[in-house]
Amino acid sequence: MANLWLDSGVALYRFENCTLDISRHELTRDGAPVNLSPRAFEALEVLLKSYPSAVSRDDLYASVWPDTFVNLTNLNNVIAEIRAAIGDRSKKIVITKHRYGYVLGVPVGRDLIAAGRMSLMIAGRTIHLHEGDNLVGRVPEAVVQIDEPSISRRHAVIRVSGDRAEIRDLDSKNGTFIGDQRVETPRQIADRELVRFGAICGIFRSAPPGSTITDPGARSG
Repeated sequence: MANLWLDSGVALYRFENCTLDISRHELTRDGAPVNLSPRAFEALEVLLKSYPSAVSRDDLYASVWPDTFVNLTNLNNVIAEIRAAIGDRSKKIVITKHRYGYVLGVPVGRDLIAAGRMSLMIAGRTIHLHEGDNLVGRVPEAVVQIDEPSISRRHAVIRVSGDRAEIRDLDSKNGTFIGDQRVETPRQIADRELVRFGAICGIFRSAPPGSTITDPGARSG
């Protein structure tokens, strides 16, 4: 079964004396902004999303350097940058798992964004979409993460802007479809339309303000 990442409603991650603000793309420590390179920010976000599970080196490479071969030193440098930024001199916040990868060794708090009115229903799960770009693909940071062979690492993007949602294919190998029509250029999605990513189908839902989205596959008692 497809593995769907469901942590898409998180706005802030809090750990130790640090906060990672996803929407502002900002790391703060003791309330003050801390500089962090884009790759280090992405790696830290993956570690926070995966907490309390460990993340393998391979998964971190795949997230931070997709489709690019890099030297082992690159990841070591990124982890060192993260530790310096969060004040982890004793290496007790970002812990190295020997011959595997890394895990966060402190509690992580999450501040949630209120669930959006737009969502995708796939494999019996509901994935709420937030304002802005929602990545669909196999990478851990995807809002709609689908770990399935027919899905490209970065397969498509659903952009939510107010009451409008638009889908764009990211040159995926097996294509993105609305109904039977392949998405060649950005396309607006309507409520209850069938959306297919490779071999995985879902239903897009968009509820008017004040209404409730219900699963069209649910049976009434």
